[in-house]
Amino acid sequence: MVQKKKPIELPALWETMRELFPDSETRKEKTEELVLKAATKNDDETTLHWIMVLLAPDIDVGLPCEKKIDCLKNFIWDIPQNYWKSRVEGHSENIFALPKTKRWILEQIIQYWQPGHIEIGKLVLQFFCAVYSPLVYSIVVFPKLSYETEDDVCARGRCSNPEEQKIIENVLRAHTNKSFGWQEIEKVLNGIRRTEHTGPLWEILIHAWARSGGYHRLATFFHYDKVFCGVPSGSVLSDEALCLVGKFVNEIACLEYSIGQLKARLSTVLHGVVEHSFIVKYSSLDAVELLIDFTNIAIGDLHMFDAPIVSVIEKWQKETEIAYGKRIHLQVNERKGAFGRQVPICS
Repeated sequence: MVQKKKPIELPALWETMRELFPDSETRKEKTEELVLKAATKNDDETTLHWIMVLLAPDIDVGLPCEKKIDCLKNFIWDIPQNYWKSRVEGHSENIFALPKTKRWILEQIIQYWQPGHIEIGKLVLQFFCAVYSPLVYSIVVFPKLSYETEDDVCARGRCSNPEEQKIIENVLRAHTNKSFGWQEIEKVLNGIRRTEHTGPLWEILIHAWARSGGYHRLATFFHYDKVFCGVPSGSVLSDEALCLVGKFVNEIACLEYSIGQLKARLSTVLHGVVEHSFIVKYSSLDAVELLIDFTNIAIGDLHMFDAPIVSVIEKWQKETEIAYGKRIHLQVNERKGAFGRQVPICS
């Protein structure tokens, strides 16, 4: 009959270590030695207990979350990823090491990401991605690459492990069942890298985003997806390319806002006098065609509104030139009915 190990009483063990090593630094060093000694033997239970003892005095003190997370992350980088167990002379088996210990550490780290703590969420998930799928699979001495996080650098030399990945997925899935808002999950997603290898983590986060109400945004996503219809299927734009797209989108949004202001001013001039609508065509970021479509006025009377319309437009052009540092070429036409003639009044 196999006897089970007697559970270690952590408070008693901590007190014993305090008595044996009154100096905190010495106590820390000795406990770290015991952690690594148990880890190299692939003794999961003992490794976990010594890590709990080591962190007991530090986890509750008033350290910033980032420092507490770093303290926990160091164990993932320091303890063995795999354990080589000799089965037959001349043969070794590669076994995933310390699953309980690693799961406990990951659970402690992710607990610091709570609703409202977006930056902490990004830090946590960057770490999870680095552990889940290291970018560099061999230890090579070269500077940190532009696309690497600090965790990616620490993960150099590790390899993807299916059992480890499964633990990470389960820990992340359990945590994101909490009441995170879809806006928060969306912002956190924008702060972590996406590769074909980290896809399962993204799927978990996207499911959480949808459950928390993000599915309402799908109509918007489908609307803007036409912008990227020219991207070949299966291709992914680089962060640099998306940054350039973002700059253009921001300029277009500013232009559209400015045109919206102009339409509002023109409507104020025409309101209550004549029914009208606007049709806008963008040729470029500094060339716009605005069509004012009148519905209840004789085509011969269109000229009556030329002066007030031109006055509004000229004032708007001066303001936009000051605001954006360039003059927007605006062509304005008037039209009576779908088949009426177009009358240019300003260009």
